[in-house]
Amino acid sequence: MELQFLEDLGLSRNEAKVYYALLTRGNSNSAEIARLSGVHRINVYDVLNSLAAKGLVSFILQGKQRIFKAENPGKLQSLLRNKLDRLEEKLPELEKQYHSHKENVDVRIILGAEGKKQHLEEQFKEAAGHTLYLFLSHGLATHALPPYSTHLRGYYSKLRGKQAKVKIILPEKPEVHKKAKFFSEFKDFTTMKFVKGLEPAGFSWQSTRNIVWFTILTEPMTTLRIESEQVAKIFQSQFELIWKKN
Repeated sequence: MELQFLEDLGLSRNEAKVYYALLTRGNSNSAEIARLSGVHRINVYDVLNSLAAKGLVSFILQGKQRIFKAENPGKLQSLLRNKLDRLEEKLPELEKQYHSHKENVDVRIILGAEGKKQHLEEQFKEAAGHTLYLFLSHGLATHALPPYSTHLRGYYSKLRGKQAKVKIILPEKPEVHKKAKFFSEFKDFTTMKFVKGLEPAGFSWQSTRNIVWFTILTEPMTTLRIESEQVAKIFQSQFELIWKKN
């Protein structure tokens, strides 16, 4: 268990074996380390040098013999912080490379309640500082289903204060008006319009920035995610036309 944990932190299998052997046994020479760790004696010095470079192992000389000891495991935190700092430094360049080869249209299918939760988290994150368009032809039928029933209020609460604007189109039905009271506590950044002739159906779509999500009320719940500037603009423009006419 400890070996796997050390590997999860970024050590190789042999590094984890040697470091853990030193932690449990204490100061040891290379022959003892090889016996305790199970790492072949031929490879032990390379592993010890690698751990020393990471600041996890040091040695003292006793005559001509090197005696190795494990450094405090707290060094692992510094090791992870250094990796994170390097990632943050290189991330803009990596993202630039990613976007330079990205498809003009990125289409994905998201299934089930857990997938829908991830979709909602992304949707509300992307909406910060932008307009979130919600064409809810299902008439809020999803509000009784997870993750809407357990997470939706929290998502809207987090969105408040992030300079977002939410516009919602709903069917003009008494039962929909009743469910729409949910949004009354978020009226500072949320507006709704009820459209006559829009019959409740088993689907909806949402869009913000360059993404459109289609939600189909099947079992399991299915969401089609399309990331495309052109497609998003088409749907958002159509939304605004319907909005102005009502």
